[in-house]
Amino acid sequence: MEAPVTRISSRSEVGENMTDRARRALLDMIQSRKILPGEILEERGLAKTLRLSRTPLRAALNLLEGEGLLERLSNRALRVVEVTIEDYLEIIYLRKLLDSVAAEQAADRIHPPDLLRLKQRIEKNLSRKKPSLEEHLTIDFELHDMIATATGNRLLRSVINDLHRRARLGKVERLPPRVLEAGKEHLAIIDALLKRDSGRARAAMLNHLDSVKRNLLTQLGSR
Repeated sequence: MEAPVTRISSRSEVGENMTDRARRALLDMIQSRKILPGEILEERGLAKTLRLSRTPLRAALNLLEGEGLLERLSNRALRVVEVTIEDYLEIIYLRKLLDSVAAEQAADRIHPPDLLRLKQRIEKNLSRKKPSLEEHLTIDFELHDMIATATGNRLLRSVINDLHRRARLGKVERLPPRVLEAGKEHLAIIDALLKRDSGRARAAMLNHLDSVKRNLLTQLGSR
């Protein structure tokens, strides 16, 4: 529905809204690894891709720099932060503590229809001859965010989402077998939540994150 003429946003309000849109779009690109860790960002190309003017895009880039997801180089260019292996292991450790508690708390509060929709998307992706990595990564974030949101603790959700985003800044490959394995782990978490079994939900989440850690260590051992 169109806003009344008298409610036309001010320049500052429009700028804020466009900045938010640009920030969300950039986060999505980082989340889905369309923008890779260590990649230098080209402002003109991003503005064209996102169909935004340079002003809100620049403001969004500054926000992400302030959040520690981008870093400024000596030539003033911005690039996506690349977390070290040590950082990644610390992130997994913290996620095991927080995501497992969130899963336990969410079991009695999460909305079953939302879970069922995610379950159908996972099953559809796993049924493909070659499961989509992009769809897997999108579902992965949505599931963890849905669980964190269901706890009702906004700070917990914020910290979990921040850790999840930072984990994507490591050059850890999601090999096809791992996508299949992780998808099955997600289904186990969802099934426990649908049954309102807080203990199983916590255990399934811990198993999932332990598997993420094993995948990382396996890759390191093969180098």
